[in-house]
Amino acid sequence: EPVKIIKDLAQFLNVPASDDFCQDVANACSFDKMKRLDETGAKDFPTEFADMLKEIGWKLNFYRK
Repeated sequence: EPVKIIKDLAQFLNVPASDDFCQDVANACSFDKMKRLDETGAKDFPTEFADMLKEIGWKLNFYRK
């Protein structure tokens, strides 16, 4: 249940997160998506997620394997 876990995590961190946002994050973190990112080196964050990270001062130039 990744969407529920993401929603719980957002609530714990006191970050507003809609159901659509949580679904976008879950999709972006799926095994298939991460595998494709590893193969292509592309960065494909949901726009809402990227905007939120910018607002709190995080840089988007990170990627973990």
